[in-house]
Amino acid sequence: MVYNIEKKCKNSKSLPRKRKIILNQLLNMVKEITILGCKKTEVIMELILEEVVDKVWLNHTRKDFFDIEKKIAELNKKQPALANYLMTVNSELYNFEEKQLLLYLAVAVWDCMQQGEKDIPKINASDISKASEKNMKLISYLEGKLDHDFQNAVESVFSEYHQTYVLDLIRKVVFSTDDQKTQIRSKNKGLILFDLKTFLDCLDN
Repeated sequence: MVYNIEKKCKNSKSLPRKRKIILNQLLNMVKEITILGCKKTEVIMELILEEVVDKVWLNHTRKDFFDIEKKIAELNKKQPALANYLMTVNSELYNFEEKQLLLYLAVAVWDCMQQGEKDIPKINASDISKASEKNMKLISYLEGKLDHDFQNAVESVFSEYHQTYVLDLIRKVVFSTDDQKTQIRSKNKGLILFDLKTFLDCLDN
């Protein structure tokens, strides 16, 4: 099953211009938001603390290509639906470096979430579709606020998130990537953020 944020856009080979504007504006705005997230009423997994996230990330940065490949293989064995999601989501929109960043950060998120005391349940395609749909609705909601109270709407929606430190790690890494030194395009940073948030949402259920 291919997970594609674009599939809801009929007769289009690229994201609608207004949606690109939303993602780009959100990209610029969240640089000023300390903690990025959105409300979740039912939480099963425990909060992964900031010091744990920092430790995992430090270890993650020391991994080489083969270590990352092993982690992806581990994810594929334990969570095949999530591994398939990562391999297929918005593939036609990402270049090679953007896809590598998505996978690299997903492995870090996976490692962070495995630090909790509770085992992560098996995620299926339905879980991923539901998480993806919620994030699509979030983008649609922000579209409606574009010409009105966009900033307050973003701050309100992203003011609270359960795995706040894990999501903040994603934000920091994605937004600190230098556009001039890599092939990570600014127009796709917001998309990477939302695809990884969907991944994290599934692990936090």
